[in-house]
Amino acid sequence: MARRPKKKRFSFSNLLPPIMVFFSGIFLVVVFVANVDFDTYLQRFAEAFSSRDAAQGIAASNQAIALPTQNHDPELNYRFTARVAVAIVHAAHYIKHSLDNEFSRIIFSEYLDALDPNHSYFVHDDVEHYRNHRLYFDDYLKDGDLSIPFEIYDTFRSRVIERIDFARSLLDYEFDFGLDEALDLEQNRSTWVKTAAHYDQLWRKIVKNDLLNLKLSDTPEAEAIEMLDRRYARFQQNVMQSSYNDVFEIFINSYLKSIDPHTEYFSPHNSTNLEINITQQLEGIGTMLNFENEYVTVHSLVPGGPADRSGQIHAGDKFVAVSTKGDGVFVDCIGSRLTDVVDLIRGPKGSDVQIKVLGKNALP
Repeated sequence: MARRPKKKRFSFSNLLPPIMVFFSGIFLVVVFVANVDFDTYLQRFAEAFSSRDAAQGIAASNQAIALPTQNHDPELNYRFTARVAVAIVHAAHYIKHSLDNEFSRIIFSEYLDALDPNHSYFVHDDVEHYRNHRLYFDDYLKDGDLSIPFEIYDTFRSRVIERIDFARSLLDYEFDFGLDEALDLEQNRSTWVKTAAHYDQLWRKIVKNDLLNLKLSDTPEAEAIEMLDRRYARFQQNVMQSSYNDVFEIFINSYLKSIDPHTEYFSPHNSTNLEINITQQLEGIGTMLNFENEYVTVHSLVPGGPADRSGQIHAGDKFVAVSTKGDGVFVDCIGSRLTDVVDLIRGPKGSDVQIKVLGKNALP
């Protein structure tokens, strides 16, 4: 159990929607309103950094770059934001890179892995269908053309719906836990499933493994089946409810993480979360979280924070369930969106939160 403290936060101009790019521990906040000539934006951006080293410019430029008019067309906003992100990284990132065909291959692979890290949804034919585009992701970013990344996500969404429907149907199946077989996700990540038979076999093992883990934790089988059904349905619903803001964030971060794992774009929703932290309306437990293989995972602990002081939570641990009402009723969070789990953990200063944790080295 961890108690939420009041923490001192940094602050900046409260303007939305921002692009926020994280450079080696320093935040640069650029606020824009779309439907502005791109060259005008670049001129203002250049003026903000004129006669200064890029890193010094980032540290010194706490004021926002506000552009004059607004456009509510999402497609135009995404196109503009993509081009701005590329311009910022090109001008100010400490790692210099060439946004060319070779780098485009890396972005393509990062994007597919970001959507499907265990290679359990896309099939070989899906990847081959889009492989012809792998040399053009640099051009898509420079031009702000996001039609192919969005189309890839639509394919991913369709595969998730199909596979989760199949997984839920398998919960009526009586598994033979005495059968000598293994689920090797590491090997699966090195390739893409080629045949329908292998696809179904993979998912049979995934469901069997999930059920076995619950049984090993002394969960009655009927309850375990019900929990898995809810978990699968929730994950499917989260994917179906994903907005283009979510897809855009995944795609841009695939580009940024191809350069450096510590550079990140924040969507308007995540910007709002940061605003909550800054205003200290709600408190957390002092953990930096990310989403890995359907688990909300602890990336690091804030030194001296509640989680750190408890000695019970460590980097690499996975959050399985959360209870904040003090009644011992836990909300299963495997497969939940990271933002939803963060919202669960947050609460008023001094309130308690209980978290069920799967250790770093425990079987998933």
